[in-house]
Amino acid sequence: MSEETARVLLNACPDSALLMDLDGTIINLNDAAARRLGKSASELIGTCAYDLFPPDVAEYRRKMGEQVARSGRPVRFEDEREGTWFDQSVYPVFDGEGNVAQLAVYARDITDRKRAERQTIRIERMAAMGWLATALAHEISNPLQAIQSNLELTLDFDLEPDEQKGYLEVVCQEIERLTRITQRMVDFARPADDTRYPISIAHLTQETLGLVGRQLELAGVEATIDLPDDLPPVFVTPDQIIQVLLNLSVNAIEAMPNGGHLHITARVDGNVVALTLTNDGPPIPAEHIEHIFDPFFTTKFSGTGLGLAICHAIVHRHGGMISAENLEGGRGVVFTVTLPIADVAGRRETPA
Repeated sequence: MSEETARVLLNACPDSALLMDLDGTIINLNDAAARRLGKSASELIGTCAYDLFPPDVAEYRRKMGEQVARSGRPVRFEDEREGTWFDQSVYPVFDGEGNVAQLAVYARDITDRKRAERQTIRIERMAAMGWLATALAHEISNPLQAIQSNLELTLDFDLEPDEQKGYLEVVCQEIERLTRITQRMVDFARPADDTRYPISIAHLTQETLGLVGRQLELAGVEATIDLPDDLPPVFVTPDQIIQVLLNLSVNAIEAMPNGGHLHITARVDGNVVALTLTNDGPPIPAEHIEHIFDPFFTTKFSGTGLGLAICHAIVHRHGGMISAENLEGGRGVVFTVTLPIADVAGRRETPA
């Protein structure tokens, strides 16, 4: 293929596209790529593509290129530079003997999509906060009543020092309890970011159950956790995964208004941790189960229909998967969430 033919084909792609050797030397590129890199095509051809980016970005892209060259399979990943998000794809180009000889790299600006996703996540997060705020009003009433009763006893009666100390200790304990309750809400309500780092899925699960503990109690739902001690950490944005687990937990509670059991387990499955949430609620109708992660699909009389769609978007963006299935004999429903295990570099790729 001539250079001119290659350039015509590359320019047929609306996204940034370039062709490079395995060492990163640019062989050809389209006008969109040249504009994004801020130079003319003639200036860029023959230079090393990895020299055009900051060291950390260049190193990660080099690793992706080496992986494609070794495996002969394309990879796809997202990265962000100076507030702009790109969906990157690297494809192998084979020679006549079936060896990877070159790499075709495509980059699409997905900044607007990422902003829209973040806005939708914020909207659904506010809805979850409203639900939690209603629940919080019930949860704080007991410690407030205990504080009031013990203070009245201390003020209205002539008590021995030891008795007075005992009542005041109860007041301190209830204040600490209130602090823990409100801190959970503050943690969940604080502005979320997209920073990902290794963290224990067990920790995220405990944090989530701490948020819905009172609602589980009121609904008569028993929550049990069976997580191996040696589970490796996952590489995620913690607040967003808590949002996923919170939504799935709330759905389980609403599916069991007369009580039931929510069982949470996890296991390592290759390069991911698979977390399962099983509830005793009624099965999802067969005609609904393939649509439950669609935006605005809901069987509830109230609600946005965005909860599970947001869960799907968050998990997918983390390089994971989420699914739902009915247990045999109508014994309940199980949701499975897979999340990538944290690697040494702290970044992961998603196969194209």
